[in-house]
Amino acid sequence: WWIAMTVVLAADAFADLGYRPRTVRALIIGGYIPIVVASLAYLGPVLRGGGRQCLPAGFAITRSWISPLAGTVGGAAALVAHAPTLAVALSVLGLDVAVRGIRLATAS
Repeated sequence: WWIAMTVVLAADAFADLGYRPRTVRALIIGGYIPIVVASLAYLGPVLRGGGRQCLPAGFAITRSWISPLAGTVGGAAALVAHAPTLAVALSVLGLDVAVRGIRLATAS
């Protein structure tokens, strides 16, 4: 997403088509949000600590295919401006991150 939308933004700028909000939304939702979510999925277990016994358990809690899939669907929905799908995708992504964060915080 990041590379594809960056290329599209560059092509728009080269063709002097102006600002394209759909492309920027797709870049943010499909490209940047998954990077932030993956970074937090790594950072959470590391900050939780607990040594080499607890670290793999923390990574298992934060490992998810739901968030990247929801980010991809959300990016595509943003690109075609389909608001209902975008709302569902972002809700699923937010719920998945929240559930995994709570599970990580309450795990012993």
